[in-house]
Amino acid sequence: MTSRFLGGLAAAIVLTVPLMADTVYTYTGNDFNAFTSPTSYSGSDSVTGEITLASPLGDNLTFSSSDSGNASPVSFSFSDGVQTFTNASGLTSIDFNFETNASGQITEWFISLGDGAGSDTIVTSDSGAGVFDYGVMSHDNDMGEIERDPGTWSISSPSSVPEPGSLAFLGVALIAIIATERKLHRRGA
Repeated sequence: MTSRFLGGLAAAIVLTVPLMADTVYTYTGNDFNAFTSPTSYSGSDSVTGEITLASPLGDNLTFSSSDSGNASPVSFSFSDGVQTFTNASGLTSIDFNFETNASGQITEWFISLGDGAGSDTIVTSDSGAGVFDYGVMSHDNDMGEIERDPGTWSISSPSSVPEPGSLAFLGVALIAIIATERKLHRRGA
């Protein structure tokens, strides 16, 4: 085998390796059980959300003292059943802070999203700050919350298995490389 063949084979393999996808963490909170009166919230509302990171949270991660926490999301969307905040919402307060175990699973968290001091807020926490989820709509003095009943996290990790299109491309590339190599070999090149 010539170096051209090996170089072509290496290029074909590299081109078929799937790109690493973002890691998505999804939070599902429990239904609110405490409210202000009057309220826009009900017992069927809860904090739910999703944070997308460029790579998984690290193992044995500890809380950060930074105002923005220790996770920099590519994107996020959290709802309290009445309002939804995303990375495109123009929020003035964004805090994603996590602790993980030796396997990188979330064990504690504090997430706070707000559109201004004393304004609308969504918070979920299972940390030293307390165990609670709540939504606040300050302009209406509304609040829905649940305490001491944390929700759950799930994770969607990138797949390292090549997709069928990548495998087909690898096959076509190998056939083309072999055909080119044979043609050059017949010419004596």
